[in-house]
Amino acid sequence: MGIPLYQVNSFTAEPFKGNPACVCILEKKAAKDWMQSLARERNVVRTAFVCRLGNRFSLRWFSPLEESGLCGHATLAAAHILWTEGYVEQADKVSFQTSGGLLRAWLEDKTIQLDFPSLPVKPVTGQKSLLSDIRRFLGCSPQVDLRFLGKSGLAYLAELESAEVLRGIKPDFKLMEYIPGGKLIVTSASDKKDFDFISRFFTQGANGEDQATGSAHCSIGPYWADRLGKVEMVGYQASERGGVVKVKVSGDRVILAGKAVTTFKGRLMV
Repeated sequence: MGIPLYQVNSFTAEPFKGNPACVCILEKKAAKDWMQSLARERNVVRTAFVCRLGNRFSLRWFSPLEESGLCGHATLAAAHILWTEGYVEQADKVSFQTSGGLLRAWLEDKTIQLDFPSLPVKPVTGQKSLLSDIRRFLGCSPQVDLRFLGKSGLAYLAELESAEVLRGIKPDFKLMEYIPGGKLIVTSASDKKDFDFISRFFTQGANGEDQATGSAHCSIGPYWADRLGKVEMVGYQASERGGVVKVKVSGDRVILAGKAVTTFKGRLMV
């Protein structure tokens, strides 16, 4: 009958918005090379591979180029498929065993909740050349609060002076090579009453700008919790497709919440 395969848009309630991910449901573990080949074949931001292991599920994420250590939007997509396609009951919580640790998901008010690790930022000092390179990359000279994202692997976060500046950025991706790690989050306070903050996420590679990045909010959330004195916030990722991520900071964990939409489903015949 083939292997079940789905495509989902995450952190949105609308088709063709949010961040796309494929979800592949496996009956048994698959070889890494095979999963990488399928991810390259599907050619979306991430492909999630889900396999039941007793009362848990193993979960691995692949971009078209490599395996990922942590991915929020593909985890949300995987949980969405498990519930909507009847692999688990909607009242059941789901536990995922991943390379990023044990991640949990549940439904609350028809919204998917994800329990992820907090990845707080720390200040960067004495790197004027790096700040200059970031300003050149962004094509503007905003006042920024530059932070290093430790173990998250997302490299750097810069707070910009306004939402207007953030939306207007047209980065020169040829200059991304000068940013260590090749990844940069920019964020600002929101100018819209429905959101506490907004962000964009730039990365080296074919896509250039990610559309709705769950794992980035493991750092953006704690950052704005400190800035705003709040533990529950709503963020908007101001990409071309856009994405809405609700964030609750709880000690060393961050609860990411959002919606998802299935755009197709089928069977993989190889």
